[in-house]
Amino acid sequence: MRHGSASLRKEEAAYAEQVRERLEKQLRRRAKERGYELKRIEPPRETGTMPDGEVLTVTPDGEIVNA
Repeated sequence: MRHGSASLRKEEAAYAEQVRERLEKQLRRRAKERGYELKRIEPPRETGTMPDGEVLTVTPDGEIVNA
């Protein structure tokens, strides 16, 4: 490989994001043509309690934060 696998992963992620944005734009346009409005629904956060009583929350991207 010319630029390494890290660069390739970054390019793949950027391309995947472009495809996702394009498809979402098409879906929104088609819904609007039919009289609908699309709204983004955020997934619920998962919470857990540690043995010492500390409450932790897991964000949709997998990050663990104190609640």
